[in-house]
Amino acid sequence: MIESRAILPVAGLLALATLAAAPPRARRWPVPREIRLASPMLRLGDLAPGSRLSARLAATVLAPAPQPGSPLRLSRRALEARLRALGVNPSRFAIPAEVEVERRAHAIPAAAVQAAVSAYLKRPVSSAGLLYSAPATTAAVPEIVVVRALVDAAHGRLELLCRDRSDPQLLPFAVSLALPPAALARRAAAARARELAWARAVVHPRPVAVAMPSPILVQPGHKANLLIQNPGFALVTRVMPLEPGRKGQRIRVMSLATHAVLPAVVSGRNQLRAAASINLTYAGMH
Repeated sequence: MIESRAILPVAGLLALATLAAAPPRARRWPVPREIRLASPMLRLGDLAPGSRLSARLAATVLAPAPQPGSPLRLSRRALEARLRALGVNPSRFAIPAEVEVERRAHAIPAAAVQAAVSAYLKRPVSSAGLLYSAPATTAAVPEIVVVRALVDAAHGRLELLCRDRSDPQLLPFAVSLALPPAALARRAAAARARELAWARAVVHPRPVAVAMPSPILVQPGHKANLLIQNPGFALVTRVMPLEPGRKGQRIRVMSLATHAVLPAVVSGRNQLRAAASINLTYAGMH
């Protein structure tokens, strides 16, 4: 009897020592349902902000950040597959069924657009005469520049394509400026003179009548409809033009559903048709 009483305390002490020596269960780092990014890339450190990852792992890129105003939704399965591809154990993260990634952005100041147009035209331009719908930018100090300009003589306007140098991922946007009749006449006359000189020198020795350019029907920054026709059916999807276009011109557009860049032909005001047979899943039609 004395021996059994002495054994019980010893057994209890051994059990406590075994529990203390057992390795603790690995902590799972929680992943938020909504992530707002200030950088152009989604990194592993953004996925689990409370984790103690090494600097190398935290800087690992998972995916490009979405365009401002277009949230990116990632499923748990997609994130787990991406983590495995990077050699990271997904079981270390508590991932919700869906994670929404959004890019922080703010409106481009009107003064920045006005300064860019004034610098391009080399004369002061009033902000009241500018018409545009600029996308939001992620840059703290936007650097707006004009990359292209076209005269829309039919509507008496100058169409300028602008971009933000401080935000390389931001799509270009169109700015429309009403031209005074005198300036419009000078620009139209200069354009006709250039085309006429080319026609005389290259095409025909006699003067050739030069037709006025057709109006611009599709502009960057303005959503449009893309008609996809395959044998037996036709579908329409929403896209964002990446460059201005006149009727019949071939331009590039981006699918709003998949961000895929596709070739298209302008067919009307904010209307396009696919330039070739394309895969429907790639175009965003499921």
